[in-house]
Amino acid sequence: MANALKDKWNSFEPETRRKLLFAGIAAGAVGFVLIAGPSADKKVAQEEKERQIQTTQLVTGTPPEPTIDDLRAENAALQQAMTSDFNKQQKELTDAKVAAQQTQEEAARLLQQQNSDLATQLDTMQQELRLLKMSNGRTSESNSIALPPLPELGDSTLPDFPGSPSGSDAATKPTKPVNTLTYIRKEENANGNPSSLSPELLKPVPAASEAPAFANYLTTGSIIEGVLLNGMDAPAELQGQKNPVPTTIRVKAEAILPNRYRQDIRECFITASGFGELSTERARLRTERIACISKDGKVMDSKLSGYVIGEDGKVGVRGRVVTKQGALIGKTILASFLGQLGEGLAPSPVSSLNLSGSGTTQFQQPNLKDLATSGGYRGAANAMNEVAQFYLDLAKQMFPVIEIDAGRHVSIILIEGVGLSS
Repeated sequence: MANALKDKWNSFEPETRRKLLFAGIAAGAVGFVLIAGPSADKKVAQEEKERQIQTTQLVTGTPPEPTIDDLRAENAALQQAMTSDFNKQQKELTDAKVAAQQTQEEAARLLQQQNSDLATQLDTMQQELRLLKMSNGRTSESNSIALPPLPELGDSTLPDFPGSPSGSDAATKPTKPVNTLTYIRKEENANGNPSSLSPELLKPVPAASEAPAFANYLTTGSIIEGVLLNGMDAPAELQGQKNPVPTTIRVKAEAILPNRYRQDIRECFITASGFGELSTERARLRTERIACISKDGKVMDSKLSGYVIGEDGKVGVRGRVVTKQGALIGKTILASFLGQLGEGLAPSPVSSLNLSGSGTTQFQQPNLKDLATSGGYRGAANAMNEVAQFYLDLAKQMFPVIEIDAGRHVSIILIEGVGLSS
């Protein structure tokens, strides 16, 4: 029996024998636990009841692995602790920011208060210094001369200043300045020489020279921008320069004066005239007069000397060249050709030679057909020659022009200063 079991055991594969060995060991362990477990528990319970003490059992084996519920509980506790720490840090950071902002506001308030106090102290010191300087030059109470009080704002005796750089108030006339008295200090020093600290009444200061009768003045080089109110056909010939074509310009902006000053002459009218220049295809214009009416109804009309520049910044206004001489010259050529053709087609007489030797004169009766043909051709030739001469004379009277449309934006530059007087 034993041999049979041994042979049976040897017939198994080594792997199978290993598995059977582990299975037997496991079965024995399970049986041992099942048999020894209840008796041990009963013995421990009995000892607990008898001794009424608590004992601690030391486990030397491998501890049991944690379950999913244990891991979840541990994870939840860890998250709660992290959240609590994060909230605590956020609160500390917010409190620090609020404290820093309060500190900064307090520092700014203190700095502003210190600046205000320093400014007040500085003003007080300056006032005391002025009073000290005034009191140092006084040798006696009689040497003090009080200055006259300053005039109130809006007083009619105050002089009016000329127009501001904007030019809008330049039309107001300045009033004649009032003679004023100047007070200076004059006092004698230790050597008995007069000093410039004791008060002494001087002679009245002479009044300044009166301003010109007009305040609206346009200097040389002033720039005026405007719009052409009417177009023009500027003749581009020598005769046209003797009779320039007029035009009117409406001012649309303030005049630009030197040193960034401006003069308000908007809506004023400027007359100009000019002629065409065929080489540059431009109309050259020169200004003649300027007319304005102020708000109080005063009329200002003055001579204006300047030249006009176009949108491209060049002297003159560019336009279109218009000429009709080509068509007239073509008609002249056609009429001359027809006249010469008529003369060529007209029959001409042929002279005859008389060899009879008699003294009688022979006469030839003209052929009416040839006579009619010759008269028709010669008449047509003369008529065409006259028509050609007519077209030639008409072409001599015509000349090219530079056509300028109305509404063009132009600029005027003055070559001489002018005052707009009423």
